[in-house]
Amino acid sequence: MGRPREFDADDLLEKAMLAFWETGLHKTSMRDLEAVTGVKQVSLYNAFGDKEGLFLAVLDRYVDLLLPVVDHHLDNRDLDGIAAFVNSIVSPNASHPNVHFGCLMVDTALIADTAGPEISRRVRAWRRMFHARFVAALQRAKSQGKLRRGLNVDACAEFVVTTIWGIFVTICLAGGDQTVGIPTAKILNQAMRDWRVKSH
Repeated sequence: MGRPREFDADDLLEKAMLAFWETGLHKTSMRDLEAVTGVKQVSLYNAFGDKEGLFLAVLDRYVDLLLPVVDHHLDNRDLDGIAAFVNSIVSPNASHPNVHFGCLMVDTALIADTAGPEISRRVRAWRRMFHARFVAALQRAKSQGKLRRGLNVDACAEFVVTTIWGIFVTICLAGGDQTVGIPTAKILNQAMRDWRVKSH
């Protein structure tokens, strides 16, 4: 039998997540991760194989934290749910499970071509999951007769996702200041209002 882990996995992954967010995958060394997590390098290697293995575990933990936030706003809701989620991204009072909401995945997407095939695959899979949730919300709006005729649900979802990722990038460049995304959020919300069937 192998020796039991002598650390709290969730705590370790969240500390490693912060380190990767602050310095990036390529610039973060195993020595840095040892210092940040308080776990010896040999234990990190035993648990995760190598730095890429640890980073993949961090990405999985990151998605586990963020998807419930998305689902909280979108489950069983349509355009109103999307607007609520968008507004939560740019609100300084949002209580997301991680202060760097969106940044780690966006940062990773920007270096995906040099990060290795498995990391690149995980980023693409996360974006597909993200996209699918907005498709589902828009489909609900369409089935309830709330969307204007002729709108392509998949294209609208892609527009929403691309704009949200742009907001994430803007927030990251501003050092985590969510409010810098407010102007773009307002424009996105106006676009979604224009997708609605006009009431007479």
